Amino acid sequence: MKKLLVLTIFSLLFNNVSYAENCTYEQALSTFKYTVLWEETDGNIPKNIVLKHKELLERTYIFGLNIQKAVKEKDMDKIYSYLQEKMPFQNKKDFKDKSFDEVFTEEHRERILSDTVSCKRTLSSKFQLGAGVIWYGNHEDLGTDDETAMAIQALRGLYQGEE
Repeated sequence: MKKLLVLTIFSLLFNNVSYAENCTYEQALSTFKYTVLWEETDGNIPKNIVLKHKELLERTYIFGLNIQKAVKEKDMDKIYSYLQEKMPFQNKKDFKDKSFDEVFTEEHRERILSDTVSCKRTLSSKFQLGAGVIWYGNHEDLGTDDETAMAIQALRGLYQGEE
């Protein structure tokens, strides 16, 4: 019976990232620096606001892991489903019938897979994988009120879309 309990606990810990805390309260709080809210509260952001933002960062982190999984499996259908409808430099429809190897080189794939998913945005205020091969974001980045929205906003792979 003890063995079964131990196995259950280990499977929950190692097989389900939703039970883990990947993003800290401090990381969520730091995202408010240099904002009007930070200035208005002198850095004393209400805890409920920080916790809500921490949850958003956590969901974005898990989305980053899901992108890496799709890249690892060379699942272009999954990657396509993650693409934002209106990408700033590309059209989603241009990727519809492309294979993974038409869009990414093996070097791009390795860069994405060896990268560490982060709870922090880059200096350009975006989340990225593979040193900018993939740029992605949450509803705040996508300009939507749908708090569950996540999308890849740009692919900087081999294929860049139709001219």
